[in-house]
Amino acid sequence: MDRLPPFDALRADDAVTVAESTATHASDEFDYWTRLDGILVLGVLDTDGNVLLMDSSHGWRLPFVAVEGSDWASVARTSAEALTGVEVTVESVERVECVEHRPDDSADRVDSVTRTVTHDVVVRTTPVAEGSLAATPRLPDWGELTVDWFGAVPDDAYRDHDETVADIERMLD
Repeated sequence: MDRLPPFDALRADDAVTVAESTATHASDEFDYWTRLDGILVLGVLDTDGNVLLMDSSHGWRLPFVAVEGSDWASVARTSAEALTGVEVTVESVERVECVEHRPDDSADRVDSVTRTVTHDVVVRTTPVAEGSLAATPRLPDWGELTVDWFGAVPDDAYRDHDETVADIERMLD
C-alpha cells in the first residue's frame, strides 16, 4: 500500500476496527495534540509469526510514532525499517481511532482553539525475516529503543491503555 486510504474510506471498511474517543488535557499537553495528525502504531511481524514490541516505561507495546503530515504509509515504512533494518510495505490498516482532544481550561484559553481531532492508526506491514533487527533500533519520538520479538503477549505488556494489548493480540491472530 503506497498511501493509506482516506479516513472516511477506512471508517466504511468492515475489515478495519473503528472507534471514537474523547480526551481532556492540560493546556500544554492539548497544544501538543493540536500540532499532530495522530499516532501511527506499527504491527511488524516476522516470518515466524512473532510480533515486534518496544519496551516503554509502562511495559512492552507495539512501536508507535507521532505523525505530522498526511503520508502515513511513508512514516510506517521508514519507522519499520529503522527498527528492523528491512524495507517493508504497509499490508493493511487494522484499527483507526478518531480522538477528539479538548483542553481542560477551554474558557481560559487566549486562542480560540478548544477542540482538535487526531487519529490513532494501527497498520500491519509485510513480514520481515525471522528476528530481523536494525543495529540500533530507533524512532524519532523515542531515540534508541529496546525492541524484541514475541510470539504471545508478554506478562509485562502495557495494560493501562484499553487497546494496547488488543492491538498486540490482533497482530498475533
